[in-house]
Amino acid sequence: MSDADPAETGDASGSTGFSLRSIREGAIGGIAAYAFGYLLTYLWKAGEYRETIERIGPIAELFGVETPAPWRIVGWLFYNAHAVAAYVDMGITSTYIDLIARGDGPLEILYLVPPLSLAAAGYLVVRRLGPVTSVVEAIRLGPMVTIGYLPIVVVGVFAFRVNGSGPELVPSLLLAGIVYPIAFGGIGGAIAYAMDRR
Repeated sequence: MSDADPAETGDASGSTGFSLRSIREGAIGGIAAYAFGYLLTYLWKAGEYRETIERIGPIAELFGVETPAPWRIVGWLFYNAHAVAAYVDMGITSTYIDLIARGDGPLEILYLVPPLSLAAAGYLVVRRLGPVTSVVEAIRLGPMVTIGYLPIVVVGVFAFRVNGSGPELVPSLLLAGIVYPIAFGGIGGAIAYAMDRR
């Protein structure tokens, strides 16, 4: 009989299920997936947005409009990649924009960033917690990345806000914070299981 602590190896039943270790690994994986996805988006588009903002900045200041920092606009783009539109308050009226959908060419590749980063995180979480005994267990452990992803999604909603505009809270919670990490973290977990079985 092993003397290992159940909190480190799994739950009391001996499986690799919900435990302090799986929560910790899921939280780390989720935060890493968010950071990697945002950083990739930032490295690709921040320079372009900076140039645009420098051009329109003086005009915007004449009308008393705050020019957003490029890192905030990149945040809008990153949430758009989760199928979350940005709410834009224009005073008299308001609208919703998806910078990816309004762009052209290779910009649509950004829709792949959250799924791939979350699947990779789910894969790594299951590999670190493994070996798992079934694909069901792997699909259950991969979505543990939600523990880290969801809170930072909420923080991002407020951090990326400009003049009352930014990613919408409820869609961000549901899509970016819950649906995406559960779905793609689970896929990553299933891939990890399949790779272990080869």
